[in-house]
Amino acid sequence: MSRYSQALRGTSAVTDAPILDVWQERGYEGEPYIVAWELTASESKGRPVQHRGAQRISENLFYQLQRRDTVRVRFIPDQPAISALDPQWVAAIEQHSA
Repeated sequence: MSRYSQALRGTSAVTDAPILDVWQERGYEGEPYIVAWELTASESKGRPVQHRGAQRISENLFYQLQRRDTVRVRFIPDQPAISALDPQWVAAIEQHSA
């Protein structure tokens, strides 16, 4: 996953994506909080294609997000299935709620 995170840091493709769900994984160490989203990107022929992604989030961010909200997602333009929450967006949300 580190090569993906390195590739994501170097990309400038950012979009707002609707949240599909926010949940807490019970029974796991630390009971991680998860957010899932669906981003729309253009395929090579220009048609829109949906890609789903999910990642662990902090407890603080978990309580800020709800289904049907949007999250700011960074993705690789020629591989939009590889995406992650935009770190600057996450930092701004968490700072605002502090």
